[in-house]
Amino acid sequence: MLNVAYHSNTLGTEYNAGVKSSGDRFKYLIRGNYAAHSDYETGNDLRVTNSRFNEFDLKGGIGYQDSKYRGDLRYNYNNSGVGIPEEIGEQSTSRELLEPYQEVENHILSFDNRLFFRNSSLDIKVGYLFNNRREFEDHHHHEEEEHEEEHEEEEHEEVIPEGEEHPALEMHLETLNYDIKYNTPQWGNFETIIGVQGMFQTNSNFGEEILIPDAQVRDIGFLATTHYHLDKFDFQAKSKV
Repeated sequence: MLNVAYHSNTLGTEYNAGVKSSGDRFKYLIRGNYAAHSDYETGNDLRVTNSRFNEFDLKGGIGYQDSKYRGDLRYNYNNSGVGIPEEIGEQSTSRELLEPYQEVENHILSFDNRLFFRNSSLDIKVGYLFNNRREFEDHHHHEEEEHEEEHEEEEHEEVIPEGEEHPALEMHLETLNYDIKYNTPQWGNFETIIGVQGMFQTNSNFGEEILIPDAQVRDIGFLATTHYHLDKFDFQAKSKV
């Protein structure tokens, strides 16, 4: 499948292509998307300077199922560059990003499993997210060049690669979460689920500017829920720690 779209307001183009298949046990999919836009045009024929943006997105997945197991593995990569408007300035239809702008990169991985036993089942879900956010600023770049020139004059040792630019803000956010639930064998009219859920998250900064302070978060919880089934009524009790 291939789709192409054109946006007259931003003179933007978008391309989307993908393929998927499903069999008796295996299934898979892969899809890609690319979009590039120039500055947004307002109702009075003026363009909002540096409102341009671009994005690349890739999704893939594979699944398997039989009488004893069902699993689904998925991965998503997304990379976008977004201009940060400050004023109505130079009128342009260029798609090249101007400072200040942000680059955001995401990696998302998920694994969903269910194991079937004789009278019960086990669900295991695991997810991982890596987010890299970088911001480039014009004034920061100039200040950094001046600082590097002073440093070179004093030390005469460090060699700065020509054309290299460092972001004013760079933040890495990593998140790992899990969800495990056991559906116990039904006992009489009772149907019970017990499980554990949790998350581990780290946030690290590498630029001069700080958006969210460095931090680590750990979270874990235990749960139990039971249903009591009658012909016309259903009772439920829950507990979570």
